[in-house]
Amino acid sequence: MELLIRFVDILIEWNNKINLTGTSDRRRIIHELLLDSVVPVPYFPEKGNLVDLGSGAGFPALIIKILKPCLEVKLVESNRKKVSFLKYAIHSLQLKGITAINKRIEALTEDIKVWGCDIVTSRAMTSLEKVIRLSDPFLDPGGIITGFLGKHGDEELKDIQDLFFSRHLMLKRAITYHLPEKESERTTVLLQKIISSDTFHY
Repeated sequence: MELLIRFVDILIEWNNKINLTGTSDRRRIIHELLLDSVVPVPYFPEKGNLVDLGSGAGFPALIIKILKPCLEVKLVESNRKKVSFLKYAIHSLQLKGITAINKRIEALTEDIKVWGCDIVTSRAMTSLEKVIRLSDPFLDPGGIITGFLGKHGDEELKDIQDLFFSRHLMLKRAITYHLPEKESERTTVLLQKIISSDTFHY
């Protein structure tokens, strides 16, 4: 909890210099960004390699690292200023086994294959469909793609159901919830890459 509070403090300080989240309101940051990042954490393994696409201000992957300290985390972000913030936060919180990389994910695909990838996260960079397409070349069998969806999550999943089959993915878990002071329902999904197409379900 102490690390989470310190992270929010650092984020607010930097938000006054560069636009990281669109708001410096502590209550909104905690309710809308931090809590949303926590939702899938209980379903993640204690160890493994996590790659976060478009890490921005560190949601969700930096929060996940704090809560699952034995995960090895790669934060992939193309914006140099945001990477500077991520590196500063990592150093200030004295986190180990986490690296911020200033590149586009397309330029790292072969490197990630060598590292191995058990979990992919991406909270606000792009659609779940694109996250799946970007992750497919390097996600290990049994690996998990985490999708943070809005109130139309069911529709988005149905629209890309054919993509699940072509990329050997199955819906492992769908978590529906409401964030504080928000009326609309959100859904976070865990998609697992499998070897045999015989075990698909939706």
